[in-house]
Amino acid sequence: MLATMATPQWAFKHHRLQYPDSFRLLKLLPSQNTSDKICIDVIEDRFPNAPPYEALSYTWGSPGQKRPIYYDGKILHVTTNCEAALRQLRLKEESRMLWIDAICIDQDCIEERNHQVGTMGGIYRGAKCVLIWLGEATIESYIALEIFSRFMSNYFPKLHISSQSSSRLLSHLHSNSQPQRLSPSPTLQIQIRRLP
Repeated sequence: MLATMATPQWAFKHHRLQYPDSFRLLKLLPSQNTSDKICIDVIEDRFPNAPPYEALSYTWGSPGQKRPIYYDGKILHVTTNCEAALRQLRLKEESRMLWIDAICIDQDCIEERNHQVGTMGGIYRGAKCVLIWLGEATIESYIALEIFSRFMSNYFPKLHISSQSSSRLLSHLHSNSQPQRLSPSPTLQIQIRRLP
């Protein structure tokens, strides 16, 4: 859930959606430096004329831990997990159009939240891709996704699954069972597509 931790004049406020079939999209602005602040634009669009976008599925994480992102000079506080996902998804040269429920739905307006939750199936179906953010990568997450990839390939032969991982990471396994955070925050991608 979003919090208004900034002073009122600097806090982001959603504008009411104009139409019953409207929904918001987030334009994640590019940056050459991963440590730069996260800047976004928020646009309203309607089905079926919305521009191509990706939908993000992720766990919100602890609602008490917030990070600022910026829209038109205003501050919007999001969970640390959301901010980490945005940081990893941000491109260097071009904007990226996303739908993220915690930002694109006014969480403070119960009426809108209830209505938008009812349209989420259509929002996910309308996305050109659904991204799943599991959190910061660890060696264990690479192993889990590699096992998932092999399982899916064995039991669902009509799906083609390719994962980008490095055997170098597996050689870093130690006898201790503590998850190790990888540096510098690599992104693991799995592509799943149906074969003819």
